[in-house]
Amino acid sequence: DNRARVEALAAGRRVLDVFCCGGGFSVAAARGGAREVLSVDQSAPALEAVRRHLALNAEVPGVAELLARGGHDVRRGDAFEVLADLAASPGDAGAPLPSSRRFDLVILDPPAFAHNKAQVPGALAAYARMTRLGLALLVPGGHIVLASCSQPVSADAFRATVTAAAAETGRPLRDITETGHALDHPTDWPGNRYLEALFARA
Repeated sequence: DNRARVEALAAGRRVLDVFCCGGGFSVAAARGGAREVLSVDQSAPALEAVRRHLALNAEVPGVAELLARGGHDVRRGDAFEVLADLAASPGDAGAPLPSSRRFDLVILDPPAFAHNKAQVPGALAAYARMTRLGLALLVPGGHIVLASCSQPVSADAFRATVTAAAAETGRPLRDITETGHALDHPTDWPGNRYLEALFARA
């Protein structure tokens, strides 16, 4: 389960959960002992759901401590614009982003970027851009989670796109673990195999 993987990686870390939707990964990170969690989505109801789900888990170890120290925050906006804004360096253009403004674990789990074959090139470009922006916010040696739920985009194309984009930034992905559907998700016909996620270090 990908949430269990996030929980296992989160202890003591600053976590960025982009395209957070209802906050499944944000809650998992809190439960795992994250020091800080920033949840990003363009939907106000989604961010309200994240707050509500954390509140419902307020007595769970990890979540309780995070909430007590005010370690959870939300940011509403287009994910690409928020990522670019977070990565904008103060001062001189092109200056390295201070480590205090980077995250130890970056989670990028967007909605589908492609619903048909004609949209695949645009989707792959979006995955590449997402990867570059996410890595700009990741501490050296940090963990990144990159996911796709675009049915027309194959697992091979997704992996090739994000690994190439990472290499182009000088932050090649290492220690890659690839996950797919949960055991309760039927995959007995090709069209229903559309969930891919990479857990990696960079």
